[in-house]
Amino acid sequence: IVLFIGLQSSINSQSISYAPVITNIKITQGFTGSILISFDIDDPDGGLLEVKMLASKDDGKSYTIVPKSVTGDVFKYTIPGKGKSISWDVSKDLPGVDLNSIKIRLIADDGIKLTQDLGTPTDTTQSKSYTTTPDVSLGANMKIGNDGAKMVLIPAGEFEMGSNNGDPDERPVHTVYLDAFYIDIYEVTNAQYKKFVDATGYPKPVYWRSDNFNEPDQPVVGVTWEDANAYAKWAGKRLPTEAEWEKAARGGLVGKNYSWGDSPIPPKGAGNFADMTAKLVFKRWDVISGYDDGYSHPAPVGSFSPNGYGIYDMMGNVWEWCYDWYDANYYSRSPKNNPKGPESGRDHVIRGGSWFADKDCLRVSNRFNYDPSYVIQSAFNIGFRCVQDADK
Repeated sequence: IVLFIGLQSSINSQSISYAPVITNIKITQGFTGSILISFDIDDPDGGLLEVKMLASKDDGKSYTIVPKSVTGDVFKYTIPGKGKSISWDVSKDLPGVDLNSIKIRLIADDGIKLTQDLGTPTDTTQSKSYTTTPDVSLGANMKIGNDGAKMVLIPAGEFEMGSNNGDPDERPVHTVYLDAFYIDIYEVTNAQYKKFVDATGYPKPVYWRSDNFNEPDQPVVGVTWEDANAYAKWAGKRLPTEAEWEKAARGGLVGKNYSWGDSPIPPKGAGNFADMTAKLVFKRWDVISGYDDGYSHPAPVGSFSPNGYGIYDMMGNVWEWCYDWYDANYYSRSPKNNPKGPESGRDHVIRGGSWFADKDCLRVSNRFNYDPSYVIQSAFNIGFRCVQDADK
């Protein structure tokens, strides 16, 4: 999203009304497809003014969209001052939109319309002046999916998949070419999954009964492969192939054992793994000695640093379902271009480790498998995220 700021003022027959000025614009992003615009307003005239908002989805060629899912200091009277803000649920007004095509214009108006609304007789004429700030980018190569999830573009190209330093099923290292695709920046949350459940009548996950797993911003867990696939189809997406998942998880790093490098001990803030805090609750666990992320169960998504592609929690927090059937020997015959796994199998691939996992599960090439329809106690650490072809 690119933000333009317009300034509107009015001149009457008695005196000049100075244009209010919007400054210190900042944009932050929410994981549910909303954005927060914060700004200050200065007006030498003082008094009431109105902030209006228009949007363009054709890269600024026309401003025909009046955002409706907005709250804050917009479309109502306010006074000059600092710390003004507008929250816009972009995903609700423009589901599936590519954020790179969106531009926004804010107009601060202390002119003739305001005088008339207050019931003061006037014979003024109106003049308007507009000033445009430099473009403010929300983020390159971003889009919001139909489910409100923010997605980032993973560019087309080759990468080296697998590892010669890991388990036998990670070998051989082989070159894979993937077309460009979008991937969810965050794991699918309980709040997002609830929208799916409410819209379709789909059964609720069993772990929503537990306070350790049912916070809105925690990743949904206890979902089968079929559950995850059903959500993905509802959202107009799909589950990532194993190759797509590994490329995204590497974050652009080449030949590294972990998403943070080669050291088996993760740096502070790397993610939610089996740590010292978990050891306080689960005393018989094997944990990563000396590492403490502060969570004994799944953390709210986005609680830790993103990888090089700007994706959160690819390692740890919850295991993530992939599209592929699992075959320990698949790499020896995998096609180079856009591999999708074996045609059939018993288990599906899960990747990434979890809050329950030690360092051996956190290698970026590590593979694991799980029955696609079976939910038992261990499924409390399995969730998912979605992808979408770049041409959709």
